[in-house]
Amino acid sequence: MAHRRDVRFCSRGCRYSANREQVREKTRERMREWREKQTPDAVEAALEARRVAWRESRQKLISSYWEAQAGRCYLCGDKLPAGTAHGIHLDHDHTCCPKGTKGCERCRRGLACLPCNLLIGYGQDDPERLRRIAGNLAAAKSRAAREISGLR
Repeated sequence: MAHRRDVRFCSRGCRYSANREQVREKTRERMREWREKQTPDAVEAALEARRVAWRESRQKLISSYWEAQAGRCYLCGDKLPAGTAHGIHLDHDHTCCPKGTKGCERCRRGLACLPCNLLIGYGQDDPERLRRIAGNLAAAKSRAAREISGLR
C-alpha cells in the first residue's frame, strides 16, 4: 500500500491504533456476549489458541529479521543473543504510529540489542542528537586520556 499524504495514517494498523479505545470497547462487548454462550473450558481453549497464534506470528516476524540481519544488531553490528528473545528488540519509528503500539510494517527498522535500543530511545530517535552525544563523549575521553598521561 502506497503512503497517502491526504490521510492521517500511514497504514490500517496505524488507523486502528488511533481509534483503539473505540475498537477495544466494541471488542470487549463482543467477547462478553461470546463468553456468556460458551463453557469455561471452551473459553480457555479459545484464549490459549489466540495466545499461541500471536506468539507464532511474532516469532516468524523476528525470525525473518534475524535471517536478514544475520543475527546481528542492525545498529552496532554486534551478535544478538541466540536462542532467546531476551535482549532482542524489534525497533520501530516512534513518530509513525500512535504511542503505545508496537509499530506497523512501515515503522519497523530492525532487530536491535538492548543497549542500542535504549540508546536510541533515550536519544529520542534523533540522529543529530546522537551525533552530538558521540562527539562530546569522544572529546571527554580524549581530555581524560591526556590528563591521565600527564599524571604519569
